[in-house]
Amino acid sequence: FAGDAVFAEWPGVSESTSNNNDSKQNDGGEKYHFLSNPNRRIEESTVLASLCGTSILAKGTDYEIEIKDDSMSQYRSSEERVFLNVHCGVGVGNVVGVHVRNNILMEPERNDIFNREDMETCCTRKEFFLIGDAIKQVTNANDIAQNGELGASTQVISILSKVGAVPQGWHSESYSEPKILVSRQENTLVNLHNHSMLEDGTGIASWRTRLKEYQKNHCFRNDDALWFRLKDLSISTLSTILHELSLYAHSVVRDIEYEALESQKRLSLLFDGQQSVLFKKPVAQLRTVYTMFIMPQICEELSNDSPNDNKSLYNLLNDIMTVTCRILDTFGGHMRQFIMDDKGIVLIANFGLPGSTFPHLVAERGLPATMAIQGALEAELKVETRIGATLGKVAYCGVMGGKLRHEYSVLGPSINLAARLMANESNPGILVDNAVRLMATDRVTFKNPRL
Repeated sequence: FAGDAVFAEWPGVSESTSNNNDSKQNDGGEKYHFLSNPNRRIEESTVLASLCGTSILAKGTDYEIEIKDDSMSQYRSSEERVFLNVHCGVGVGNVVGVHVRNNILMEPERNDIFNREDMETCCTRKEFFLIGDAIKQVTNANDIAQNGELGASTQVISILSKVGAVPQGWHSESYSEPKILVSRQENTLVNLHNHSMLEDGTGIASWRTRLKEYQKNHCFRNDDALWFRLKDLSISTLSTILHELSLYAHSVVRDIEYEALESQKRLSLLFDGQQSVLFKKPVAQLRTVYTMFIMPQICEELSNDSPNDNKSLYNLLNDIMTVTCRILDTFGGHMRQFIMDDKGIVLIANFGLPGSTFPHLVAERGLPATMAIQGALEAELKVETRIGATLGKVAYCGVMGGKLRHEYSVLGPSINLAARLMANESNPGILVDNAVRLMATDRVTFKNPRL
């Protein structure tokens, strides 16, 4: 999840790499299942990703929403029809998965005098995201796509041309920019459904047949499969796994889950198979939220020739998260997300969520924290930033997704505005909306009161 977008990835290897590995066996000599083969050729992965984007367009374009709740009538007329829409982009290339964390120095639990070197580090938040050329490709391709369209980078076009998945005459050399592959009027992937480049030379139709057969023969749920993997582990090991996984979750959800677990322990219901309170009572609220988008001005390019540069980038990302989380904790805010998207490296933070609601939210918490983060990143890490901050009175704060895959999100016009203010070329460092200015004008001097 990246704001109001979703990234999906299909691992793939080049032909040379594939020839050096048995694409059908894992280290134990067992055959890989066709759904989880890590050595799938990059051509096949590109075809499957393009097919997935096409299917998403078919299901999500002009998708009509039936609203039965009378409470929504104030926002629309009785004759008005509500539609959702989607557009997609496809890219192909090298990426690196990065786990970033904040590091907090903790004093040893002893009474004698200790040095700084004796202090221990702990972590309260982790994030995982992808860095690499493919991310830039897919965001650029997505940017040119309108609703109901699938854009593709020149690298994708090149691969699809080589395997015959697009009409003759489509060659990447003819295009220096991403191109639309699928639209409401035209689907250029005419050969895709019977394409022979897929695994075993069978084509999409056979792949779909195998997928349905697999689902039919493996009817257990994903959580059942997880249970079989974990059932022999000790309580101590399970607790460690739970803690490590919880660091990737938003602290609002984490607090709710821990509260639910404690309640179940008190009621002796921890192992009776009941779902947690989170799924019985989904977290969904409309709240007044202060939002900041923080964009460090750093080069996030990865180097194949200089591993030390990549290590320095990784350490810098961890330091940026450490400084930002430290200041947010000081002022009582929440780290929403640390992501890599079309704007580059971005951190998103909020005030006003459960556990971070205060009197004088903007003047005493949100805006001082914003200025402190900018100052600390520059003073401690020599990293300049561009920050956009807004105050929204109606923002959706809650779980997005289904039971098996979801995350806590904050959505609304003010959140989108904060992202645009951050990326605005005239942003001198911190750019806020008028709502923030009005709430803090008695305590802060703004250079341009119209912003």
